Amino acid sequence: MKQILVNLFFLFLKLTKGWPISNKFSGKVQVLMFHRVLSDIGTNRINNDGMEVTEEYLEFLIKFYINNGFTPIAMADLTKAINEKNKKRYVAFTFDDGYLDNYQKALPIFEKYKVPFAVYITLDFITRKQFAWWYFIEDLIRNNNEIIYLANGSEKIASIESTPKKDSFFIQLRSMIQKDTQILDVLITRYKPDLNLYYDLFLNMEQLCAFAKHPLVTIGSHSITHPSLAKISDQDSLEEITKSKLELEKILNKTVEHFSYPFGTPNDVSEREIKNVEKEGYLTALTTTYGDVYQNESSLFALPRIWTANNMREIERLKIVFGINAYNLKKSAK
Repeated sequence: MKQILVNLFFLFLKLTKGWPISNKFSGKVQVLMFHRVLSDIGTNRINNDGMEVTEEYLEFLIKFYINNGFTPIAMADLTKAINEKNKKRYVAFTFDDGYLDNYQKALPIFEKYKVPFAVYITLDFITRKQFAWWYFIEDLIRNNNEIIYLANGSEKIASIESTPKKDSFFIQLRSMIQKDTQILDVLITRYKPDLNLYYDLFLNMEQLCAFAKHPLVTIGSHSITHPSLAKISDQDSLEEITKSKLELEKILNKTVEHFSYPFGTPNDVSEREIKNVEKEGYLTALTTTYGDVYQNESSLFALPRIWTANNMREIERLKIVFGINAYNLKKSAK
């Protein structure tokens, strides 16, 4: 009986596009967060699954939002959209890091529907000063049942025969490398991966320049080295924000007005960063805090986002667009 009532409730919401819940609790804009778009994300992944959606899912999601009454907008139109005094709702599509597949696979889909989107660039990925090491350690763990690694200056052996052990060790090793890059250096020396595989996941300079010329594309900054900004010095944090803007503007020969905080959680973004992005001339800045963007409530320099994934159930997507998640967030905040 309970399931029947739930089904009827969601049928009503579908017919009314979320009324009255969405009218009362939803924000004006939902900013969606993505990283990569692939033809096949595979079945034997570890913990990078949330970073990837398929081309089919991205196309479905664009249609899903439009069919549920959302108007896609560019980040340049976000401020105007927030301040409109009407019941219209908007969606913005955003991608972090600067992966090549954003250009090769995502762009044709956005072109098909004439939908704008934003890509936030980490300069060191584009200039090949850094590679996608998290994919390297995922491949390493996925393809081995035993890993020799460095911890506190000593060699250790991880036995990781089962999927849960691989999942757990990936999180552990990723955290360790973020604190001590020597651990990564030792793994590279021992296992000798083809690092070009992980450098080439990102746009190169020529591809970025071509991408940035497309009328549907907004290029924003995602720092130089992708650090947790709140955990570094005042000077280093400011330089990540200012120099990434200046360098991108030199490369693209156009103004860069939008920023996305690396990692983007409350632990990674302090009031210092929020003040700096405004002071340095950005118009908006994105976090990874979950939520809608509200009129008279949301800071343009600490905007929340919403994430989604291929394996998300329909009911979870409906909760997002119909304002049920927004209602629950407001309720829990009281």
